[in-house]
Amino acid sequence: MWEIHEAFGALIVANVQLLEDPMHLKNVGTLFDFGAFPWDNLNPNDGSIAIGHLFGATGARIISQAIKELSLLGPGKKAIVSVCADGGLGTVVLLQT
Repeated sequence: MWEIHEAFGALIVANVQLLEDPMHLKNVGTLFDFGAFPWDNLNPNDGSIAIGHLFGATGARIISQAIKELSLLGPGKKAIVSVCADGGLGTVVLLQT
C-alpha cells in the first residue's frame, strides 16, 4: 500500500511510467520486470486534498491512515508513506505489520 501526498502526483506518474516501460528498464540496466503498478493500493481512501487537509496535519493524517489500512490487511504487509514539507523537503517512512 502506498500513501503519498498529492504534491508528489506528477513525480509518481512519471516514475510509474518508467517502471512499467521495459525499454527504459533495459536502458538503465534493470532486468527485473516490475509489472503493472497496483493503482488500487495508492491512497486507497483518497488523499489529503480530497478530505480538506491541503497542508495542515497532512503527515499525521497520512501516517495514521496507513497504519489503519495495514491493520486491516493483516500481518506481514507493508506501506510506504511519503509526505512533503516546506521548502521542497520530503520524508518517507516504511511501515510493516
